[in-house]
Amino acid sequence: AGGGVGLVITSPDGATWTEVAHASTVLRRVRHTPAGFVAVGMNGVALVSADGRSWTESNAGLGQFWDVAFGAGRFVVSEHAGS
Repeated sequence: AGGGVGLVITSPDGATWTEVAHASTVLRRVRHTPAGFVAVGMNGVALVSADGRSWTESNAGLGQFWDVAFGAGRFVVSEHAGS
């Protein structure tokens, strides 16, 4: 919950971390899939990356994305539309 930006940070060893991207809003989940990485969050925001270093943000303009999966050539998100 809350506002602000979501940060994407990476580490080669789990001890040293480097910021590689930021989202326009809070991120909820990040997954690695056969198609690359995807992170989803508030306000329908999704970030995708083939290598975990270079990220592209898109915005579906829908509710709050809580989780994401990949299968059968598609990304699928779970969304909380609010009350």
